[in-house]
Amino acid sequence: MKAEEEPNSFGGIYIHVPFCHRACSYCDFYFSVQKKYIPHFLTALLKEIKIQKNFFKKGEKIRTLYLGGGTPSILSINDLELLFKTIHQNFVNLDFKEITIEANPEDITQEKLCFWSELGINRISLGVQSVHEEELLFMKRNHSVSQVFHAMELIKSSGIKNYSVDIIYGIPNSNLKKLEATLNQLINFEPTHFSCYALTIEKKTLLDYQWKKGFFDVEEEKYLTEYHFIVEYLIERGYLRYELSNFCLPNYQAIHNSAYWKHSPYLGLGPSAHSFDGYARYSNISNLHKYAEKILQNEKPISFYEILTPEQIQIEKLMFKIRQNLGIDINEIQPKIIEDWKKHFYIEEKENKVFFTNKGLMLSDSLILQLV
Repeated sequence: MKAEEEPNSFGGIYIHVPFCHRACSYCDFYFSVQKKYIPHFLTALLKEIKIQKNFFKKGEKIRTLYLGGGTPSILSINDLELLFKTIHQNFVNLDFKEITIEANPEDITQEKLCFWSELGINRISLGVQSVHEEELLFMKRNHSVSQVFHAMELIKSSGIKNYSVDIIYGIPNSNLKKLEATLNQLINFEPTHFSCYALTIEKKTLLDYQWKKGFFDVEEEKYLTEYHFIVEYLIERGYLRYELSNFCLPNYQAIHNSAYWKHSPYLGLGPSAHSFDGYARYSNISNLHKYAEKILQNEKPISFYEILTPEQIQIEKLMFKIRQNLGIDINEIQPKIIEDWKKHFYIEEKENKVFFTNKGLMLSDSLILQLV
């Protein structure tokens, strides 16, 4: 096994850029549509970088940088240039193998793509979600279908050859025919990676309000049917399912996200960002102004801190193992649980290991609690 593949052998940096053009109906991440506060955010972020420059252990390679959000593609060329300069000035042992930026179709321009490539960004995660106008409107997305296709044409012809597309399934009033059309249209652009997420109803979102008012029904079976379709569709076309929601062409796994699942350390910067140092997990304040206030007082803007017990670490590693469907030794699970899971078609056995079916994977977060 190569050194960079070993757990805890390298670190990653995640930067949460909390600004969006508009609020999507399903999103419960911390975000703001008040783009006038971007300069205020950047001032605090650059200072947080300096405060956290010694986060990683001496000699620990920093292999990945991930700009998430929110919508990092909102940031201007000058903003990004200053951000990258500050990162390079403060962190030692930078050895980036992957630098990802999340982007929305309406922000993609040829000028930005060229500049991103010059900065060292070598992977794009594009928030497409659907290629049907009525579905984009339902989810309150800010882009149109034509903007999706234009963005993907620009990316495909750019110097950034590694790019992922996000899609959402389980959309009310949608069906397999529409889902297949979305996949057919997107796969024509030959993305190296797909991230496929179920439309979940999170508390205090517009989607939650609409559901409670009876605007649509939740069909549990619909999620499983559409997930199963996606799995078969992508695998037939050469994509590997290497995690519950993630599919890639050979050798195009997301290095940054894979490090999370291997329990490697990562530093989260920006409001609401999470960090893990190998022993403790903590998160920043989910409020831009309170976050900035703490930093400008030379304090870390931490709102939550937890030292993990050996048992918690073991459970998390098992959970990540299940999500990647790497198989669990049959002797690690009580026979009674094995019998129950088989009865409900959650698992199948191969060579004294338990592997989860599509149905089991979708319920894995709750099933894992039975092993605690």
